[in-house]
Amino acid sequence: MGFAILTATLLLIQYGNAANLIITSPNASPTVLTGDPINLNISYNSTPTLIIWQYGNGILMATWINGTGWSADNYKNRLTLHQQNISIGNSATKDSGEYTVTVTDTNRDSGSFKFNVVVRERVLEIQSNDTGIYRTGANISLTIWYDGNPSEIFWFYNGNPFVIKTENNEYISDRIRSRMVLQENGSLLIYNTTKDDAGNYSINVTATTTITTTNTTTIVSGSQRFQVKFYDPVGNVTVKQSLQVVSEDTSAVNVTCSASSGYNEAVTWMKAGESITNSTYNLLDGNQTLQIMQPNRTFSGNYSCNISNAVSWSIGYLQLLVYDPLLTVTVTQSPQKVNEGAAFVNLGCSASSGYTEMVTWMKDGQSVISKNAYSLLDGNRTLQITQPNRTFNGLYICNVSNAAYWGSGSLNLTVSYATLRATSTYSIMIIPLLGGILLAHW
Repeated sequence: MGFAILTATLLLIQYGNAANLIITSPNASPTVLTGDPINLNISYNSTPTLIIWQYGNGILMATWINGTGWSADNYKNRLTLHQQNISIGNSATKDSGEYTVTVTDTNRDSGSFKFNVVVRERVLEIQSNDTGIYRTGANISLTIWYDGNPSEIFWFYNGNPFVIKTENNEYISDRIRSRMVLQENGSLLIYNTTKDDAGNYSINVTATTTITTTNTTTIVSGSQRFQVKFYDPVGNVTVKQSLQVVSEDTSAVNVTCSASSGYNEAVTWMKAGESITNSTYNLLDGNQTLQIMQPNRTFSGNYSCNISNAVSWSIGYLQLLVYDPLLTVTVTQSPQKVNEGAAFVNLGCSASSGYTEMVTWMKDGQSVISKNAYSLLDGNRTLQITQPNRTFNGLYICNVSNAAYWGSGSLNLTVSYATLRATSTYSIMIIPLLGGILLAHW
């Protein structure tokens, strides 16, 4: 038989001509998993008399001559030969490589076709949808699923085995024994977690699974990795300013944000509900410091700082005041003309700009308080004098101040005689005087 194949091959080499023989295949580069059959199919445009299948550098696999086929001894138990295809069962990774089929037809025309076969290791596909991000103190589940019955389960923590389960043995590290439940398929439940449980977890599973294409069972293994992170919830957020008093004469002020506890991953700032960026402010120390250069009154407002991590967030607030100078302080009088006997007179005090935090009054160098005829209204901005008379005449000074600046204004108040009352009194005094003179004369 070997002599016949060798003779046929020599004839192909001597007389073969591929000009009129065309060989094609629907899949020239098949990829299969270990255990699956390797199916190589061809078609041609004439009537064959000889078909030779070879692997690699000329290793003979099978021949087909005029309707009769033979398999080489090393393929006899797992190769099926038909006229236009072969099927190699129970494939292994060593079966990867180049396969060549040579066809000779009745006209002694010959042609060859090559297949590039890849046999990949069959692995256990282990799947999971766990995120790996948890809150400290939580009960977590490292859940997996796969097809097959496990025979060995190995869990690793940062590369070191801490759970081993085989058919005859089970080992669980003391570090986690009292807080862990290992489920039947290898999924891991951990209770009352701490930051010390964070790290890289991985599982290796060996299991028996069924190859659907051949309805046979095989031993396969697979792995899955988890990167586990734990976060403390973000505690109370405090926002502080570096200077107690900020004015337009301040060169710079820092507003800082910190949380009482928890891991900080992101810090964001807002002013009056609008996001803050580096275009107007300087964001320093991982955004935990908001720096304002050359502050002015436009930077006054309500600031909020949001500190967050993967499991929680918290917000702190600060009202920042940037004081501008009290440029002009004006004292006004209403009504502008006051006579004795009037119901009241109001002295008003105002500044042209700036925050006004304190207003005080003085008359002729003495402090004025709400007492007797004096009433301080509108946050001391109005000094009201009830039933004014000439004793209230004098120089009134209004002092306006805030944490950074102060200014003052003044007004001379004059309470005049009541004209009608003065004339009447004068007439009453003159008439008796004239009467006395006349009586004396007579």
